[in-house]
Amino acid sequence: MAQQLAAVAVRQVYILVILPNKETVAAMQEIKQGKGKRFDSVDALFKGV
Repeated sequence: MAQQLAAVAVRQVYILVILPNKETVAAMQEIKQGKGKRFDSVDALFKGV
């Protein structure tokens, strides 16, 4: 899984920013739209994977 990295200089202090790839962005949008799976407990979550 390749990640894009960007370094931003702010007053000579470098901040590393990790940008999500297309697959991650699509997954986040899916969750925001309410299309994700829900589990009643942590045990149910781990059984579902």
